[in-house]
Amino acid sequence: MIEGILYEPNYVPPVDIADENTGAEPPVEPPYFSDDITFSKEWYKSADNWNYLLYKPSSASPDKLTPLIVWLHGGGEFATTPADFETRGFPPVMANWKLKGFHSYILCPMGPKYDCWVHSTSVNPLFDLINSVVTEYNIDPRKISICGHSCGGKGTEFMTYQRPDYFSCQVILSGYGPQNGITDAMIKEKVGKLPTRAYGESGLYRHSQLKTLYGSENVFVVNTDHSGVPRLTFNQDSNNDGISDVFLWMLSQVNEHKEAPKTEPTLPLIVRP
Repeated sequence: MIEGILYEPNYVPPVDIADENTGAEPPVEPPYFSDDITFSKEWYKSADNWNYLLYKPSSASPDKLTPLIVWLHGGGEFATTPADFETRGFPPVMANWKLKGFHSYILCPMGPKYDCWVHSTSVNPLFDLINSVVTEYNIDPRKISICGHSCGGKGTEFMTYQRPDYFSCQVILSGYGPQNGITDAMIKEKVGKLPTRAYGESGLYRHSQLKTLYGSENVFVVNTDHSGVPRLTFNQDSNNDGISDVFLWMLSQVNEHKEAPKTEPTLPLIVRP
């Protein structure tokens, strides 16, 4: 086993592994970090002909449930080729990662240009893509989190509005609201209880609205410009222990609306918005 650090805030106490007699669910793993966890990356093409980048942790195995983080890129980070995509937004963060590795897959789709993740051309294919990854890689459906920057922050809010019971939490980076006829009152009613953190540069007008929606204690100003927010946010290590504050928080969240698969991953039912 890889030697590392286990963190246990906010996770469900473990129970016996499921078997035919007890029907007990597999335990929810606490967040796991280690210098020995490394990431490989592979490019794939989805059923809807999307290119997507998948980071795979060396700690993953077929018999172990693993969390999934979904990253939505910003409008200015749209790319026409995988090689170009890897120079923008989140991939450079991972390419220069200096903190401890963590036990989670990271899914980075290349979305439609100028779509901002808020139309049927992206919402339905994105849920289909996430479901396919959940099925193939033994993802724990209780620990699927979503985050995005700028236009991807807008898309993050839009995706959680469509399916608030699907995700364990959301992290909004420099987002500016889902719009498209969705009001903050609608978000508050439908998504207000979803664990949320928001980060952005000083003066971002959406911050005051997010404080009302999710609490001022969950909204943070990052001392950088718009493009630097992802790098500084994910590299924040307030305890100086080599562990990303944000990834620790995300991987600590558990979706109580979901049940763990008893024997093998099952495809969650999609209810189209």
